Amino acid sequence: MEQDLEATERKQVLAFSSSKDIVNQALKNTIYNTNSFPNNAVSSGFHKLDQKTSGFKNAELTAIAVRPGMGKTSFLLSLINNIAIKQRRSVAVFSYERSAGKIIQRLIETETGVSLNKIRDGKLKDSEKDHAQTMVDNISNADININDEPNPTVENVVQYSRELTAQQKPEIIFIDYLEMLAANIQEPETRKEECAHILDELRNMAKELNIPVVVFSQISRTNSPHRPSINDIGEILKEKAHNLLFLHRNDNTEAINLDLPMGHTELIIARDSYCEKPGKINIKFIDSIDKFVNMEVD
Repeated sequence: MEQDLEATERKQVLAFSSSKDIVNQALKNTIYNTNSFPNNAVSSGFHKLDQKTSGFKNAELTAIAVRPGMGKTSFLLSLINNIAIKQRRSVAVFSYERSAGKIIQRLIETETGVSLNKIRDGKLKDSEKDHAQTMVDNISNADININDEPNPTVENVVQYSRELTAQQKPEIIFIDYLEMLAANIQEPETRKEECAHILDELRNMAKELNIPVVVFSQISRTNSPHRPSINDIGEILKEKAHNLLFLHRNDNTEAINLDLPMGHTELIIARDSYCEKPGKINIKFIDSIDKFVNMEVD
């Protein structure tokens, strides 16, 4: 009788499934499972983009071209969140427009939904405290390495990337942004030559370190409402980037006229080494938290 009881108890224990097993089972066929996602790529965290492009590929240079006011920094922060915090992968960021402190502050405010001052001053409601603490801990524990030195050069970027790789290999490198690396050059022709040199160095770095390198580029401001295209960028960027994306966020008037949801944003794939046909995918910008997320319904 005791043996039967032991067998029954053992059967009852085995009938339970751990949360870890359930999560692994639920995600086994998604792009977030590192076993199913290509070994030579990093998921962007945007499902439709990853399905089309197979993510950011090792040894390749991806350029993301954005007009002013479209959310360049917000998109960069969203990618950092998706990769470093959600996927717990190592990320290196070269930021010449915002300091490391400002980037982390923006991440904290985006993820918690409250201002850093409110957190510092202890003015959180009881319902906000646990969530805010969890989010801050997640950011603190993430492997995010930020270089924000002034007067940058591409040689600095390559040197620091090599040094970081020798210590702890980052799985992706972000550079914000291309034009800042040539900011001190005024002559158009010299600037053009320098941009070509910069992009060659970044391509070579991606190949040497065998990791994805993503460089943001700022398209000149225009009053035209048309979506950005490959015709809006210089020949050098067209020629040098392995992969080329454009970010276009519909303003409220445009969204209403086109019967689109607020925050509707297009990621336009102009060229990709994995995706044969150019195309676009839809994502969503949540203005209240300054963040891009997957579109719930495509």
